[in-house]
Amino acid sequence: MKAATSFKGNLAFDSSVLVEIFSDSELGRSLFGALQDEETTIHTSGVNIAEASYIICRKLGNDRARQARRDLLDSGYITLEEDLCLHEIASGIKCERAIALPDCYTFAVAELTSSVPVFAIKEHELIREIGKKPFTPAPIFLS
Repeated sequence: MKAATSFKGNLAFDSSVLVEIFSDSELGRSLFGALQDEETTIHTSGVNIAEASYIICRKLGNDRARQARRDLLDSGYITLEEDLCLHEIASGIKCERAIALPDCYTFAVAELTSSVPVFAIKEHELIREIGKKPFTPAPIFLS
């Protein structure tokens, strides 16, 4: 994780970040620790939760995925955004950009909540799209 990254304010977590948290990886633990010390509001979508859940299910089993999802949602630490216009925003982004649909939801959540989108890694498709036309606000990449 980048040491200089600030986590103050509103953040929109991508599925990749949720996977790191759900799997209790070193990156996920570091991020969670850094967030404890900041004034941060975290947002995500049901699509991002679903994607992270099935990835954890495949890696660690369905019971672990279900428990991680429940723990995170029950913690009150993350706000699940399900406004109907979220789907309209996400579909508009998908129409204009060649990125995965869950990534579109991350950017839609960011737009809807005036948040900064946060991704665990620099995915090829995202970097290509940023090169064509930057996202506003620019996403944060943890690694």
